[in-house]
Amino acid sequence: MKALSIHQNLTPKVDKMRPHRSQAGQGIIEALLSLPLLFLAGSILTLLLYRALVFHLTNYHLHEALICTQDASIQFCQKELEGRLSGILITQQRVSIRFQKNQDLTKGTVSIELRPPLKLEKSIRRKLL
Repeated sequence: MKALSIHQNLTPKVDKMRPHRSQAGQGIIEALLSLPLLFLAGSILTLLLYRALVFHLTNYHLHEALICTQDASIQFCQKELEGRLSGILITQQRVSIRFQKNQDLTKGTVSIELRPPLKLEKSIRRKLL
């Protein structure tokens, strides 16, 4: 038994928390390889969130503009909508706004040249007199 315990005392103790010399730079290499993937995923997520924000705010402002056409002129409501949409868009994308009014329905269409293009159509019944 003593011979075995002496032999154990002669062997060097290996620190299990420190990496072996052949693995010394592995963490840095793995981080450098994974950073572009993390950056790409973050960029895609940011673009998707921006597109969703533009969609929902455009939908809301188009609805408000359609309600505006009940009491004001189409040109006034269209200018208001253009001003609100310019505050939403980061870059100057081309925006097309069109309103159509008939006897019982007002229809609005907004097209924004994003990639892929964003097109919203909404209609509202005119108030009954």
